[in-house]
This record gives sequence, structure tokens and C-alpha cells, in this order.
Amino acid sequence: MKLSEYVRLYRKEHRISLRDMAKKCNCSFQYLSKLEKGEIASPSMPKVIDLAHGMGMSVNELLEIADDFEIDCSYQAVMSDTLFDAYENAPENIQKAVCALLGVELQ
Repeated sequence: MKLSEYVRLYRKEHRISLRDMAKKCNCSFQYLSKLEKGEIASPSMPKVIDLAHGMGMSVNELLEIADDFEIDCSYQAVMSDTLFDAYENAPENIQKAVCALLGVELQ
């Protein structure tokens, strides 16, 4: 399912107005409207994170549903290395918080 379709479906099934959903997802209602209409084909990763959290799910869960969303591999590799280094050097309570946000088990 496309990300745009899923966001709209989620909002309709939960009977949330466009403005209320936008507030939950930390974006403007205009942005959300354009996303639902497919006018925004590839939202930034920070926006995807906001959408996932606004819908009460992990980023991984949303990306499993949204099969049309592709992460630029070069960007993903750089971010993965940077984030992994930051994660490895973070205190345990921060590591636990990161895992909770991402919906993964602490390694």
C-alpha cells in the first residue's frame, strides 16, 4: 500500500480530522493534505518519523506497510554509520529510549 493511501486510511478509520491528524504528526494540514493526495511523492525521513509517531507506531511498522517508500541507500548508509556510532556511545537509558522509539529490542 502506498504511504499516502495508508495515512488517509488510518485517518478515516480513526475518524480524525485532517487538522487534528496534522497536529499529531507535527506537520501542517496543507502538507498532510498534499501527502494524502499523492502530491508529495517522497517525504523526508524526519516527516516519516513524525507520521509514524503520530499514528502510534514505530517507523519500522510504517515502512513495512508503506511499500512505495524508498530510502536513498547512500543516505541510509551514512545515517546508519553515524547513528550506530552515536547509539553505541550513548548511556544505557538513551539506548533503551531509542529502541523503544524504533520498536526494536535492546541489543
